[in-house]
Amino acid sequence: MFAHVRDKNVRWRVRVAEWASAWAPSPEEVLLQTLNPIKVLRDDKRSRVLLCDSLHGAQTGPWVVKRPAEKDNSFWIRLTTLYRRGEAHRMFSSAQDMAVSGIPVPDAIMQFERRRFGMIVESWYVYRYVSGKRCEEKQLPQVISILNMLHHRGLYHGDPHPNNWLQSDDGVVALDMNPRSKKAPGFWRAYDFVLLERHSSKVVGLINVDSMDWYLAKAYLALIQKWRKTKSLVKSIFQSTCNI
Repeated sequence: MFAHVRDKNVRWRVRVAEWASAWAPSPEEVLLQTLNPIKVLRDDKRSRVLLCDSLHGAQTGPWVVKRPAEKDNSFWIRLTTLYRRGEAHRMFSSAQDMAVSGIPVPDAIMQFERRRFGMIVESWYVYRYVSGKRCEEKQLPQVISILNMLHHRGLYHGDPHPNNWLQSDDGVVALDMNPRSKKAPGFWRAYDFVLLERHSSKVVGLINVDSMDWYLAKAYLALIQKWRKTKSLVKSIFQSTCNI
């Protein structure tokens, strides 16, 4: 499903990064670019992520244009946007906060959204494309260093899988980072590393795992996995019953 260029009378709420304020395009110009992207990076029920040509050529390089489709389309999540920021706004703000803190993330360009009856029904986040390749085990020390920087600010990543780390010419860059603040920071720090350990057992040799937080985080992940399997089983049984 491709984005549609909407009438210019549609009222968009637009936020632009200061460094891009002199040349940032309009929402309509961005949506026009999404009709013919360079590449579709992701397209599923959760999100639509497109690599698009910049309107400014070599000045900024290609852009990544992302829509959090699942959250835009969920009625219950739409309701929460009556009193809190939408997902695209959070990603835009987080990227700017991380950059100010020295955490390597792609440069945020802009974010725009439209509302109906006060609820966000469509939103987009635009950031500068970073070329590189997915991180390997040899980059684990740099990944852990970035996570430690994040944890030092009282935040946690929540999804540090390999696809969210890129080895660029300038070093390791964190992708799709939308960090959250939680109570019990020790537990959530450990949980980040437990999630990372799922993809590389070498994590254990690079951090301190002899703590109660580590064991609690391992147990919490096992519980989540068991719940997901149970939910999937119940769903498949229900669908089979309906098809009889």
